[in-house]
Amino acid sequence: MTHAVIAYSDYKSPYAYLAKDRIYELARDFPLARLEWRPYVLNIPRYLGSARVDDAGNVLEEDR
Repeated sequence: MTHAVIAYSDYKSPYAYLAKDRIYELARDFPLARLEWRPYVLNIPRYLGSARVDDAGNVLEEDR
């Protein structure tokens, strides 16, 4: 009998990218588990804010 391990990940997030290896390790350690990836949007700009910058990196407008 197999069980599903569902991994939610935001493919744009560097934090989620760093966690992916741990998910693959889990799948390798439990071969009877079936790994299923599901998309999830973290929406980091809404949480941390965002800024518009010019070519030199100077902040023109920010929402933080």
